[in-house]
Amino acid sequence: MAHELHTPGGVTMRKDDLGWAWHWMMDCAPYMKLNSDEETFELQPGFNLVVTVESGQLKMQATGQGKVPVYAESETKFFPTVIPAEIGFFKDDQGKVTYLILHQNGHDLKAPKK
Repeated sequence: MAHELHTPGGVTMRKDDLGWAWHWMMDCAPYMKLNSDEETFELQPGFNLVVTVESGQLKMQATGQGKVPVYAESETKFFPTVIPAEIGFFKDDQGKVTYLILHQNGHDLKAPKK
């Protein structure tokens, strides 16, 4: 069971059963400026990371794996709670996301948007 606290600024704090830790969650679409509700980033040939926004919650799904929710540390830095990883999104001069970097197990993988 999850507990949520909504603030006047549009930020939600969530306490979940997995870690009983407070997480900041933001409405991701305005920050990410994704072109649609689904974007694909190529980590390596044949292995993609699909990013979706579902009801204001950012989720990611790697090829052959299930979707996992990710939570905001900032406007461009996110983390899942089910695996030890960080995802940073990088924008061009027009503010559009062009690639992400997945930081996991001491490695940084750059994934351009397809």
